[in-house]
Amino acid sequence: MMTQPSTKSVRPAGLSKQEQIARGNRWAAIRWGSLVVGMLALQLALGAAAITLATNDESVAVVPDYYERSLKWDESRATRVASEKLDWTVTIEAVDQSLPVASLKITLVNNAGQPVAIQSGTLTLYHHARARNLNHIRIAPTDSGMINIDQCFVRSGLWEVELDVTDHGGQRFTRTTTLDVTVTPGNPT
Repeated sequence: MMTQPSTKSVRPAGLSKQEQIARGNRWAAIRWGSLVVGMLALQLALGAAAITLATNDESVAVVPDYYERSLKWDESRATRVASEKLDWTVTIEAVDQSLPVASLKITLVNNAGQPVAIQSGTLTLYHHARARNLNHIRIAPTDSGMINIDQCFVRSGLWEVELDVTDHGGQRFTRTTTLDVTVTPGNPT
């Protein structure tokens, strides 16, 4: 003969039904409260990680000096237009790309095909993935119209090259070019 299992709940000794309910409610409050506090703590941790990445990681950077450039946009536009009117030809290329560190070669000729005698100038280089690491180079005066910068490309990828030169006649020329540079990792052979 089969007996039916008892449907009565088993109470811990000495606890009334109201005490059992109070204990159950307390544990439920602790569980759900811990879940809410844990989710808030996770949100704070993710926010702190995002802030750390945004402020410390070199690969997370905006265009260098973007705010100053935006304030001087009209001036830079006028300079670009004046540079185009000069009708100079500039060749910017990465050389020695078979080495672990490549170099830069710039050739500048006027509209008559003659080399531009450079009185002064600056060159700014940065890798697109490391825009925070700017390389500012002062250009020495030269009459050959050629500028060589040795071993300036230390990694493969897209590099921004910003050229700003003035010739002996005081004419200013600017050009910004993006170069795709491929260097060979390892030691040169």
